[in-house]
Amino acid sequence: MNTGRTGFFAGNSALLPVPATPVCHFLPNQVPKCGKMKMIAETLIGGVFVENFQISAPADRDAFYQLYLYAFNKQDSVQRHEFFDARFNHATDYGIHAGGQLVSALYSLPFTVNFAGQEFKMRGIGVVCSAPEFSGRGGAGTLMTAALQDMYAEGTSLSYLAPFAFSYYRRFGYEQVFNQIHYELNTSTLPRFKTAYTPAGKITRGRLQDNLDVAKAVYTANQPTQGGLVRADWWWDYLVLKNDWDVGIYTAENGLATGYVIYERTASTLTIKEFIAPTQAEYLALRQFILKHGNSFARIVYEAPSTDYTGDLLPEPGIATATVVPYMMARIVNLQDVLNRLPLRLPETAITIAIEDPLLTANQGTWSISASGPERIAAEPMPNADARMTIQTATKLIFGVQSTTNLLRTGELTATSAAVAVLNQLGTNITPALVDYF
Repeated sequence: MNTGRTGFFAGNSALLPVPATPVCHFLPNQVPKCGKMKMIAETLIGGVFVENFQISAPADRDAFYQLYLYAFNKQDSVQRHEFFDARFNHATDYGIHAGGQLVSALYSLPFTVNFAGQEFKMRGIGVVCSAPEFSGRGGAGTLMTAALQDMYAEGTSLSYLAPFAFSYYRRFGYEQVFNQIHYELNTSTLPRFKTAYTPAGKITRGRLQDNLDVAKAVYTANQPTQGGLVRADWWWDYLVLKNDWDVGIYTAENGLATGYVIYERTASTLTIKEFIAPTQAEYLALRQFILKHGNSFARIVYEAPSTDYTGDLLPEPGIATATVVPYMMARIVNLQDVLNRLPLRLPETAITIAIEDPLLTANQGTWSISASGPERIAAEPMPNADARMTIQTATKLIFGVQSTTNLLRTGELTATSAAVAVLNQLGTNITPALVDYF
């Protein structure tokens, strides 16, 4: 679900003035002096007092649903209400009330992701919305800040979201990480492939909701390690609750399902949502299965999670259009945990890196990076550090989104020559890829 709409809450970063429950931020060790503040709960995280904006009551769930319908101009339906409730019930939900009305809200969904073979707790932010009469008062920003502080406190390391505006969410430390290539092929020009190999397995077609157990097993056996979800059962249930998807499953001679293609059918277009083919057998069989739909649809679209171009696999690459689509943003919530557990190539001789992250101050400061491990050696970014960057730039660098050379050229990174040599070798050399959307 896209996180917000420009006309409904984007604006300045001032906090929403709610007389009954004003929101205050304080400097480290400062005693709050808001006599009229009606606190639900307070925690001190990184020197900042943060009000607890979490909501969970049935009345709040219904009010959130109505606000979501209005803000995103959606039509009410039994199905929409069901999949909204599924998200609400599994998420940590946040809201601001004014005059007895819920005027701003968002959800924070709990996920696990696998990046470079390591599993990390991740929170997916979604349905960020505000009532139009309260837009521009900072309500969404207040909730984003509260959600991020809660993530750090609970031990979450990463957060993803689908932005309505990238510049808006960069204010909260998110950066563009996941992209897709969307291939579109007119079925009037479908290619013919010549191959001497004929897979011995078979394809079974059906609705995804009727084949969930098999799909789960195939996905788990081919778990994405480029930042993709380790899908929980409740998320699989949500996918089939929200989407009317079909699946073609490849079963090998031994009776074991080893690959699948998940796709959506509309009046004129077949759209491939997910394609798992670990070997030549699955690839050739599932490719042929999709191409045999050419008489039923005007177009075949593949929403590929990787930006590695594969049009060269077509006999004539020019028959397919390929569009790179910015997809999801990511944020490092707990830098220490990410640095500790990712298989980074750390240098023998330490370098210092100054990180700017004013929203999550446990990340901000000066870090020593060496083979003995990462360590924050100062709470403030030191001016004489070997390298200096924001948490967004650190996310790009660690996730392998941009090279050190590009970040230096654009001014997003400053570094000594010694630090550049280290940073060039630091990343995982894994291109982030994500199929799921929330």
